[in-house]
Amino acid sequence: MKKTFFAIAALLGLISNATAATPGEDNGLGIRLNVGFPGGDYSQKVTDYHGPKTITIDAFQPVNGVSFGLSLDNRWYVWHNNKLGAAIQARWLDANIMFGELANHKPFNDTKYADLTNIEGGILGVGPMFTFYLNNDMAIDAYYNIMPTYVYSMQTEDPDGEIFTQEFKYQGFGVTHHIGAAFRWKVLQAGLEYRIGTIGMEDVDNERHEMDASMNSFRVNLGVKF
Repeated sequence: MKKTFFAIAALLGLISNATAATPGEDNGLGIRLNVGFPGGDYSQKVTDYHGPKTITIDAFQPVNGVSFGLSLDNRWYVWHNNKLGAAIQARWLDANIMFGELANHKPFNDTKYADLTNIEGGILGVGPMFTFYLNNDMAIDAYYNIMPTYVYSMQTEDPDGEIFTQEFKYQGFGVTHHIGAAFRWKVLQAGLEYRIGTIGMEDVDNERHEMDASMNSFRVNLGVKF
């Protein structure tokens, strides 16, 4: 207990003595943890097994989803004055795992839901950042990033289904867009972000199955900026 107390006290001491958002001296590395809440529709195409007919499912929708993630980024300011700054932000990594359910999983059987797990990895994103300096300790950042993103999706039909259980594995690569804002106090930062995008995915085991997966997600993040 004493060791934990002294560790917390030492961390608070480092934060209280840290300098933060001074215009012109604000380049640095950011590390953030996030919790996300996905939304949007998943549409799926399946080639009919009895001919060339294609069946399209329009209401393949995630529900009750939540994701957990980590991001790493750097910023380099190209212009500033005493109150405002403009920077280039490079997001090196944006890794997430998402758990949820998909509704209306037909025509495979009569189950209404499928369990969903997504492993999502974005690398080498870039975009502008703008900063408003409240004082030498506090600042507000607003940013936009475009991010190459890979997704691996595992879907399992609800075991309570009336007929049988099936598993589907999809993968795809595309681009996502991240729009966000964060409040910084010394080295700490907290913010909100919205990710937008749709990625076309193919079934790993069956080329006749395709899916357009919504990457839309609202995120809450907390981290540090050195």
